[in-house]
Amino acid sequence: SFGGSVSVNTPMPPLGPALTPAIIQSTGVSVLGNTTLNANTGDITLLSGGNRFAGELSLSGNNASIGGTTADLTLNTVTLTGNLSLTTLGGDITDTGPVTVAGATSLISTELCFFPGFCVIPPGDVILDDPANQLGTLTVRGVGVTIVENDDIDVASIQASAFGPTFSPLTLTSTGN
Repeated sequence: SFGGSVSVNTPMPPLGPALTPAIIQSTGVSVLGNTTLNANTGDITLLSGGNRFAGELSLSGNNASIGGTTADLTLNTVTLTGNLSLTTLGGDITDTGPVTVAGATSLISTELCFFPGFCVIPPGDVILDDPANQLGTLTVRGVGVTIVENDDIDVASIQASAFGPTFSPLTLTSTGN
């Protein structure tokens, strides 16, 4: 648990891709401030339960997988040469800076249900509206979904669904080519 901001940087691999450094975890991470994770050419894998990033999350590297969180995820600058996978239980997924992903992007906000019709944590919204976003092939699940991309929008799957009596908007906007 960190009360302020956290920045983690891995060195460039000195001996080639077989020794590519990565950022991984063995237990949940809680950061009250902003978090910057730079894996250079390596992967970022934070999937343990109990993850909480109260501030903005910046990522750079090859692939990034973030999960195990029951809070909102706010992305700042994300630059990945591979894939991005974000999963939150009941939290919103939003951005404050450009998200650039060369591969596939999966943004999932899910609910916690004990059985159908009895959910104790509703899913959140997915709102990535920075006009410079480049998200690659997109998979999204949330209550309300807003995606803005600076290129053609390549959709694998989008699920914007009502939770309870609410209406769930779906907005896709291409601002580029």
